[in-house]
Amino acid sequence: MAFDPRLGARFFFDADDLEANNRGHVSASQEQGFDQVVAYNRRRDPKVTAFLVILFAGVIALVAVGIANTPGGSLAGGAVAAGILAWILAIIVFFRRRGRRLTTAFEQKRVLTAEGPLSIGSTMSDTWRAEIGPARFGIELDQAEALEEGASYRVHYLAAPDGAIPISMERT
Repeated sequence: MAFDPRLGARFFFDADDLEANNRGHVSASQEQGFDQVVAYNRRRDPKVTAFLVILFAGVIALVAVGIANTPGGSLAGGAVAAGILAWILAIIVFFRRRGRRLTTAFEQKRVLTAEGPLSIGSTMSDTWRAEIGPARFGIELDQAEALEEGASYRVHYLAAPDGAIPISMERT
């Protein structure tokens, strides 16, 4: 159980990060990086959300009225178009909430640890998924190449809406 420079380079952590994570804390450099992510997301979040809601509400109203007042158009056609646009707005709101939960994970800086054999699998895109105990997270090909499937690892991570965010790891 020691710092592996290859894992550190691929997963963006150093020996100080690993040492702090082994104690259940984030390192000073991790804290600074997480604070920057939180500040950026908090600064733009309310403005973007308000803009998107106002924009889509206006578009929904214009489309519904436009279709209803078009020759050959009907109120039902306008309602269907408004329904489709409202559904798109719901998807945007869903992803905005997901982004807020992700920001909260960086804000809380709660280090979780999982240990066990590594399982790696591919996804439908160019990414891979890794599992170590209860921690499931996405990885890129270069990260997957630094790992050995079936070997035992300890991963320190933050809990996020779509799984774990690995912040350091070591082979055990």
